[in-house]
Parts: sequence; C-alpha cells; structure tokens
Amino acid sequence: MRWAKKKTVTIKGSDTMVLIGQRWAEKYMQAFPTETIQINGGGSGTGFAALLNGSTDICQASRPIKDKERQGIKDKFQYEVTEIPVLKDGIAIYVHSSNPIQSITMNQLEAIYTGGIKNWKELGGADNQILVYGRENSSGTYEFFKEHVLLGKDFANYVQTLSGTAAILNSVSKDKFSIGYGGVAYASGDQSEIKLLPVKGREENSQPMLPTSENVEKNTYPISRDLYFYIVGKPSEKVQKFVDWVLSEEGQAHAAENLSRRIITGVASVAIFAIAFIFIFIFSEAKEVFFNSNVRGEVFATIGSDNWQPVSDRPKYGILPLLIGTLKTTFIAMLIAIPISVLAAIYSACIAPSHIREILKPAIELLAGIPSVVIGFFALAVIATVVQNITGATFRLNAFVGGIAISLTAIPIIFTLSEEALTAVPKSLWEASYALGATRWESIIKIAVPTSLSGIFAGILLGMGRAIGETLIVIMATGNASINSWSFFDSTRTLTATIGAEMADVVYGSTHYQMLFFIGVILFLFTFALKAVSEFIIKEKFEKKNT
Repeated sequence: MRWAKKKTVTIKGSDTMVLIGQRWAEKYMQAFPTETIQINGGGSGTGFAALLNGSTDICQASRPIKDKERQGIKDKFQYEVTEIPVLKDGIAIYVHSSNPIQSITMNQLEAIYTGGIKNWKELGGADNQILVYGRENSSGTYEFFKEHVLLGKDFANYVQTLSGTAAILNSVSKDKFSIGYGGVAYASGDQSEIKLLPVKGREENSQPMLPTSENVEKNTYPISRDLYFYIVGKPSEKVQKFVDWVLSEEGQAHAAENLSRRIITGVASVAIFAIAFIFIFIFSEAKEVFFNSNVRGEVFATIGSDNWQPVSDRPKYGILPLLIGTLKTTFIAMLIAIPISVLAAIYSACIAPSHIREILKPAIELLAGIPSVVIGFFALAVIATVVQNITGATFRLNAFVGGIAISLTAIPIIFTLSEEALTAVPKSLWEASYALGATRWESIIKIAVPTSLSGIFAGILLGMGRAIGETLIVIMATGNASINSWSFFDSTRTLTATIGAEMADVVYGSTHYQMLFFIGVILFLFTFALKAVSEFIIKEKFEKKNT
C-alpha cells in the first residue's frame, strides 16, 4: 500500500503531542541522518481525518479513536487500525501566577466550565469574573476534558475557544483572572506568569495533586491519560523503525526532557545577544575616548569642568552639569511618582471596591500610552507656567518642571508592578491577620506591604530607569541649558537630552561624536548597575527574609 512507498514519515494530529513529537523527530534524525520525520498539529480529530484520506503515516492522538473513525478507515482501506500507547500525560490547569487560589477540585472545574461558577470569590479568590479558556472541538484534549472533567456535559457558552495550548498559555499569562487547560509539556519551563493548580479528585479522601511525571505515571493525578500513535494496517519499514525507537528506552528518555525550557532559553539568549550587541556597538563608537591618546587627552583635560561646549574653538567636554541635571530631574520625578504610585496601588489592591478598581487601574495605566511629545508639550505649555507663577522662578523651563513631567511616565510603571505585588499576597495571610484582631490598615502596613516589598521595590527601580532614560520630555521641559547648579529651578540638561539634541548634527567620527557615545556608555553602565543592585537587594534582603 502507498504508505510503504514514502521516503518521509509524516505524523499529524494532537497539538498536545507536537512538542514531544518534534523532540522525538529531532533526536531520531540525529541518530539516523537518512531518515526524515515531519510533524504537524491540528488536533487529534484532524489526525484521524488525515489517516482516513491517506495524507499521514501516523496519527498522534490525545484521545482513543472513536468507533466510527475506526470503522470508516477499515471500510476504506480494508485494514484494521493499530493503536499504540506511547506516553502518559496529564492535562494541566493553568491560572495566572498572581492568582491566590492554591488548588482546585474536579467538581469546581466542572462547575467553572459548565457555568455553575463564574466568579473567583466563589472559590475564595478575588471578586472578579473568571475568564475561561478552552480548546477547539477538533482537539482530543477538548474531548477528553469534556468526558472526564465535565462528565459529558456541554461547555458553557462563555468559554473562549483557542486554537492550541500555546495560545491558551499566552492568554492566561496576560489575563490575571483567567483559567485554562492543556498538556503539561507546554506549561513546563521558566514561565513566571503561569501557575499550575494542584487538582483534587472526586473521591472524598483524595488530595490535591500536581501533574508531575510520577503522579501522571501512577494515575494519582486525576486528569491523567494515555497518548497514542495510530497506524493503518501493517506499518512500512521506516514507520516501524521510528515507532520502535519511540518506544525504546532512549525514545522514552527524550520524552521526559523539557523542550519548552529549551525554547525559552533560546529566546532569552536572543535577548541577551541583542543587549550585548547594543553595548558592543556603543562602546566601539566610543573606544577612541579610551584608547586614542590624542582624543583621550583632549577629552579628559576638560571632562571635569563646568562647561559642555563641544563645538567651540576650544571644545570643552565637561559632563558634570549633565550628570547633575540627570540627578535633579530624576530625583524630582521619583519624589512625586513613588508616593503617588505606591499609595494608589495600596488603595487599588487592598481597599477599593472592585467596580472602582476596574476604573482606577486602567486609568493610571493609560498614562503609559501617552506619547512623550504630548507630555512634553503639556509641561511646556501648562506645568511650566503654573510652577513659575507659584515659585517665581527666573527660568520658566527648569529641572523641577521636567521632573514633574517625567513623573507622569514613571507613575504607571511603579503603580502596575506594586499593585500586582499587593494583589498577589495570599488570602490566607489576610485571614490570619484578621483572626488575630488586626484592623485593615494594620494588615496592610504589617502584612501586605512587607510581603510585597520586593515587587514594589522592583517597580520603583524600573520607574527610576524610565526616568533616567527619558529624552524628549527633558528636551522640551527643562530649558536644555548645561548650567552647573544644584537648584531645581535653574534650567538644566541631562545626559539623554544631550545625545538626543546633538547626535543629528554631529560630524561622524569627530571627538564630539565619540563623546556622545561615551555618554551612552555611561548611561548603559549606570542602568546595568541599577539593575544589578536591585537584584542583589531583592535576593539578599527580601528573599532571605522569607526563608
């Protein structure tokens, strides 16, 4: 029959098995370079349809074949379908990492997906509607979930159907009040925004279980299942060789390896290489400042002076006024942004009713979407006038005006991270505090804030990085004059504004050009140091405190 004539072994079907199938194919083709394995998803139903029309050698399925599918294939080809269990799998239950729910029962899952439970507060969580994600009806995972979790009942009409497990994971990672299900392989790895819920069976004495390989293998995880290969008639030599390898000790060992971790590692490596490339480029353009004795002598003779005049007859490259200007605007921005952001986050996460929170949170986060040029123009036209009228400052555009404007860009960053950290405080800690007689404010000050302090601190540092890196606002709102003064009401110039204002007109390769990139190196190293310090403080101070 035609399957034996193919040079390439084609496999089609379950999306749940795509990752492990690709892993098997990769390792198999490394071991046997003359062999080719093609893996395609689409769902178990798609795989059985491909088996029926002869477009695949192997159907991979996350559910057993149905009688009508088996009979249809037999009627067409006059051959029986061979079922080969190749792996044990568990259907994982995904929620957002900030969700305080610690476990879930099979009955609760059934109620969520059939319409009996619609709000997290019914499970002891936040007073928010549950966003429910599921698979399309061609998926074997869909059918298995419907049969074993919903006991054959129909899914509620509000369940959002997505095309694959990866899509469900992506949606759950973005929706804090969502829930989804899918294969365990997709959920493993460093996905910090995803949490797997332990599932408790319907038996009265059962305990919540995670879908670990041991629990799945022993069937102690309540949503465990077999994964299958299906083949029509007698397999060809190449197909049989691949199946034997998959079932061998070597093939099963590869099934346990974490492919998703490798994918995430690869993506992370790209990000690291991109950052390294940017630094190398900036440093290469500034290298003459370090290694050319003539340029170094010209620059360092004036670098500590009070003047930044790179295009005068006798150029002066004093960066001290630029450093002071950066510090002044950042200080004002943080002085305003930190208390507003943190207090707003405490109110939103710990005090505000849900209907107010649903308005307040998006309203503050909307600030992040306002273009810098709009904020800069607002500072230029409105804030500067108000500040001058109140303070009587000589300079209408100054560091104070720039700091106020920059704070508007830092507030949504600090607020969002702080609010998420406070929302993630386990409900059990609140209940324990109230049980000991603490008031709401005592619980906030002594329990919620200390518990989420690392997240709040991370938000502050990211907001500070945003303030230091702002360019357009400071060009428009600070007067952009390199005055060596610590007064907040004098015009000032920052490091970033200097690069932004002068890079377009500088002569390529000149000392001025190289000095602008030298400033870029300073900013890069400062940002890196800020991040390193934040990581050290969070790990050494706060995480150690919790161990």
